[in-house]
Amino acid sequence: MFSETPRVATPSRWPLWVSLIAVVGVFILRLPGIVQPMGPDQGLYATIAWCMQRGLALYRDLFEQKPPGLFLTYRLGFALFGSRTSAIFWLDYLAGAGTVLVLFDLGRRLVSLRFGALTAALAAFATLPAARYANGGFVERSVTEPFVTLFASAAAWAAVRVFMGRGDSWTFAAGLFVGVAVLYKQTALIYLPALALWMLIATDFARGRRFALYASAGVVVPPLLAFIWLWLRGVLADAWITLVEYNVAYLAVGDHGLGFTVNRFAHEVWRRVTGDEVWAVGTVGAVAAVWADRWRSTAAGRAASLGIVWLAAALTATVANGPRVFTTYFTTSLAPLSLLSAWLFHQTLGSGGRRKTAIGLAALAFAAGMIVRSGSMNRLVSSTAWDTRHLLGQTGRQEYLQRFRSRSAHAFSAADNERLADYIRAHTDARDRLFVFGMAAGTYFSSGRLPASSFLFAYPAVSNMIDQPRFSVEALAAELVHTAPRYIVLQRHNGDEFSGWHAMDSFAAPPMVALLRNYRQETEIGDFVLYRRSDREPELKETGVVVGR
Repeated sequence: MFSETPRVATPSRWPLWVSLIAVVGVFILRLPGIVQPMGPDQGLYATIAWCMQRGLALYRDLFEQKPPGLFLTYRLGFALFGSRTSAIFWLDYLAGAGTVLVLFDLGRRLVSLRFGALTAALAAFATLPAARYANGGFVERSVTEPFVTLFASAAAWAAVRVFMGRGDSWTFAAGLFVGVAVLYKQTALIYLPALALWMLIATDFARGRRFALYASAGVVVPPLLAFIWLWLRGVLADAWITLVEYNVAYLAVGDHGLGFTVNRFAHEVWRRVTGDEVWAVGTVGAVAAVWADRWRSTAAGRAASLGIVWLAAALTATVANGPRVFTTYFTTSLAPLSLLSAWLFHQTLGSGGRRKTAIGLAALAFAAGMIVRSGSMNRLVSSTAWDTRHLLGQTGRQEYLQRFRSRSAHAFSAADNERLADYIRAHTDARDRLFVFGMAAGTYFSSGRLPASSFLFAYPAVSNMIDQPRFSVEALAAELVHTAPRYIVLQRHNGDEFSGWHAMDSFAAPPMVALLRNYRQETEIGDFVLYRRSDREPELKETGVVVGR
């Protein structure tokens, strides 16, 4: 009698297929968002990239307080997809897809193929804008944070490869990825010590120290290349004023202090933990992982420790961003929260034990309850249906755009912004310049007209925030005399809550009043008042404004 060779049990493949279908389904659901308009920030970044294509220099001719990474990314997007609003969508889409792919391979290498697939599926849903944010997430896409998340994930992936024994070249790459993230936001530097700490936890002190040294060599390369590029462009002094002096003063606006920032941050975190399924389940996973005592001895334990360290770094960076605590600041936490959620389900539903499986089913029920509570599925269905109907031509453009507005229509209205751009385009020549006294910088990009000032938002120009003559209403008025915009557009209700600044106040200052003697009010579009330049010379002598730059 022949003895049968014992069969080796192979794990079922259906969880992998379910995860793959979930990821593909999520990115199909994202596609109708291609018709969405720009938010205020996207309009600013698009205008800067578009102006850079036409020879204007960042920081000297185009003021913005962020490092150059985002603007270069937009410029690359316009080169690949054309200088149109849809390019902004594709940049965000590719950043999201890249993040999910990196997290899949990270989980696969660190734990197992199933774990990687589960992490990818959870991350795809966690970063789905239409489910996470109001109005399809058009305000949150293609801002700084999705790209920081992508490169922070890439750095964590490289650190995992180092842990698996792939050599010092991957240590250097981990630092390199963090350095690229720093080009999007300076606070991303926190991921370097965080990953070094994880390496120390997962291995030993010697390997942790070696990782920190080699990664530090990599992290300086992207900022150094950016420094050289700015130097060659002759804008280092302007970059210093913008990125250092102005940012330091900007963070101190309102004189709220660290206590105020931490208190507001804590309230925002609690609101998310109690009202968003990704934050709720990820937090449960983090708390459970803290009590796990096998961070070094098991693959899942090492994944848990990576998630905890990564989440702590993301939250620290959020606090470091200052007291404004915008919604987008919390985007970088979604990747480690997805990793921790995957760990929770892997350790319970995938354990094979009855008690742990029961806990996993309870976690699933909790997640389902939080989805209902958060309303994420309702947002997803409503936003996707709205986008799809417009994509198929079932709704008019202005009717569609009415959805994309702030609670106060005076603060932001995509419909009014598009009407303004269309009007400017129809009533000006391509050589004419424009100045928007407010926070609608996308008008320049949408109308195809260059800005008449280096300040694309009015507030920094008149803030007197730092001891530089450039940051005053007198300097702005003088610059506008020199560039002679065809239109000056006032956004009446633009303001800044932290400083109490209002556009109407600065617009009524004597230098601006004198400047407007050469302009006549032509029309109003929503919250915008349009002043068109006449042919006579401006009368500025009695105000003391110096004509010229």
